Amino acid sequence: MSCETISISETGEAIVVPSRKNICGVPSPSCFGHGASLLFTFMGPPRRGCWLPRVRTLAASALFFFVVLCPSFAFSEQVIEVHNELPKGGNAKLFANTMRLDRDLEIGKDEDEGSPILAQIMDIVVDTRGRIYVAEAAQNMVLVYDKRGSFILQVGREGEGPGEFRRPEALAVNDQNELFVADRQSVSVFDSTYTFVTRFNHRLGDGTIRGMVVSGAEHVFLSCFEIWQQQVIHKFSKDGTAIAPFCDSYAAGADEDFRVEQVYAGGPIDMDPEGRICYSQLTPYEIRKFSDLGSQLMAIYRENDFMVRAEVQTTGNTMRFTMPTGSYGFCVLSDGTMINSILVGKDQQSESVPGSFIDVFRADGRLLGSVAIRPSSLLLGKDGLDRLYFLEYGEPVSIVRYRLEK
Repeated sequence: MSCETISISETGEAIVVPSRKNICGVPSPSCFGHGASLLFTFMGPPRRGCWLPRVRTLAASALFFFVVLCPSFAFSEQVIEVHNELPKGGNAKLFANTMRLDRDLEIGKDEDEGSPILAQIMDIVVDTRGRIYVAEAAQNMVLVYDKRGSFILQVGREGEGPGEFRRPEALAVNDQNELFVADRQSVSVFDSTYTFVTRFNHRLGDGTIRGMVVSGAEHVFLSCFEIWQQQVIHKFSKDGTAIAPFCDSYAAGADEDFRVEQVYAGGPIDMDPEGRICYSQLTPYEIRKFSDLGSQLMAIYRENDFMVRAEVQTTGNTMRFTMPTGSYGFCVLSDGTMINSILVGKDQQSESVPGSFIDVFRADGRLLGSVAIRPSSLLLGKDGLDRLYFLEYGEPVSIVRYRLEK
């Protein structure tokens, strides 16, 4: 796998640095010419009127093609690395831009008669009709609101039977407005009238489901760290057939306690307009793009001075984990713009680093800037008009919709 590095300079220009790094261990296309030259030099040019050197050269060339070139064409992928450097002036300069979030809808602040109280919101999706779906883990149900934020009904209840959930954590909808609900054990599917259709066991253990997307080909992608293979994204067919996991954990190949890795590995996912899977690592800061077959296409880095390793306190066999600064929400807009939602631990907050903010990236990985959000809020979803849905922390918690003005 070849690699191409792009660094964003202080002037904002993208500097492309080709790399000879070969991740797959097979020759990259850049070495084909060198190999052919060496082969030609070794064999020597065929002499006029002599057929034996011609046959010898042809046979060696065929061997070179099948042994060297074919594996490279089959397995070599180009990964573009984009490194966004911290500008002079630090984080404060990143927030000094013209982007802003305009609030246009609130759900949950006014206690409407018959509307459930919001308690533990895990995910939000919006279908093509503008209906808003909210995963309420504490009450083991999905709440449905119309485009104006008025409560319509609830889907599901606590249990392990058809149409029942054990802590719903991730939602997705497809073009037919079918609703997919992932809990700790399974993925349930409901049609556009909320009639239960099917369910399959994802067999990912007790790991947190940090995100789910459904492709047009009816493939389901779940973001959840799996201990044994140290993979984060898992691909299924709609009937539950496991196809292939991909996306290494941040600690793959490292000496990391699996209990720590299970807590901090993984992150939210979304699908871009071209059907590529975009993943934002919880910590350390990294965004990756994959093809729907699992081949990595891009890695995006953002230099920072606030995302530090999470603190883990060990007492005997007991571990106490703290919430690290990291990416807890992520989405991709219709033009490919990526929005990364960061929650900052109290120890890392400062005058230039608020408790929550979003980083806004272009489709090519360049960081456009950051937008502070007060009070602290977490991005959980978007709709077809590119409006953003945040969970706003407070008493009570609420759902707030914004328009991003770039």
